[in-house]
Amino acid sequence: MSGRIVERSSMASLYAVHVMNMSQKVGTISKIDGRFRIPAKQGDTIWFSSLGYGRMSLIVTKEILSIEKEPLVYLEEEAIELQSVEIHGKTFAQFREEVLSFRPKAIEFNEQLAKRLDEDLEYLGTGKPFTIQGPVSFLYETFNEKARLSRAIQRNREKYGNPEDYKTYPIKIGFITEEEEQPGSLH
Repeated sequence: MSGRIVERSSMASLYAVHVMNMSQKVGTISKIDGRFRIPAKQGDTIWFSSLGYGRMSLIVTKEILSIEKEPLVYLEEEAIELQSVEIHGKTFAQFREEVLSFRPKAIEFNEQLAKRLDEDLEYLGTGKPFTIQGPVSFLYETFNEKARLSRAIQRNREKYGNPEDYKTYPIKIGFITEEEEQPGSLH
């Protein structure tokens, strides 16, 4: 199926409109002149959507498929009013002070919850004590690439064992030359 997508009031071609055949799970985007082409058969549901315009759906009929001219698809402008937003910048010193002075809220100790947490950690086999990091340590450990890789290595060691525990054997890699090639051999 092909067609052209235009804005209803001005008849201007609409570029980059998402065209999706929901029945066949395929999609495309309209070109600069508003034209699109998408696989479709009778009974398929086609969705048209674009930022700033209302969504439209179309059920493909045999009449639509038999039209000689490209059908026009009309989308109406749809403004979305947002609430105002105020953005205030902070200096690095202000940001640093907020991070360093951050204190987590106090949590009331719950013995049953603590016991369950200990059981869960034991079940997971971590064998590590439960610790709470400060905000700077947490951010550093979370976003530092070296720390992330170190955690991944540690998880793999826990899952698969230490690589030093495995024996390695050298392997020989080579290629068959034309002289060594025999009928029926793989190459």
